Amino acid sequence: MTDGDATMRSSVFDGVYPLSQVSAAYAPTPDAVRHARALSVDTCRAWHLSEAFAGLVELVVSELVGNSVRHAWTRVDVTLVRSPGRVNIAVRDYVSAPAHIGGPGGDGRGLLIVDAVATHWGCTPIETPTGRGVGKVTWATLTA
Repeated sequence: MTDGDATMRSSVFDGVYPLSQVSAAYAPTPDAVRHARALSVDTCRAWHLSEAFAGLVELVVSELVGNSVRHAWTRVDVTLVRSPGRVNIAVRDYVSAPAHIGGPGGDGRGLLIVDAVATHWGCTPIETPTGRGVGKVTWATLTA
């Protein structure tokens, strides 16, 4: 991760006691989704999480990264954080427009999936100390 990382961690991961964490950055291409899914699967295996839970992590990562690639078209930073009983997923892009759930047949259907499987999810703007927007983090928490 790069500039604004401390802001991202403090605003998205408040109150999280991390046991382990993994991060990666991807160019805004369709391959980003495939690579992020592989990262999530490999990470869940390394963390000895169940296949069923790993499948949910993979699904949420795929939806969030796909949204960033499709709508922001900027670099995408993915962070997975394992805490006692949960996995936190954060996907940062560099466009400040917030993620939102759409209606049937429109954009935002992927977030309906995230909303259905995540314990919590949201979208947090990232700003510099001067208040200039430098993107957002769309995040989700899955409870094991």
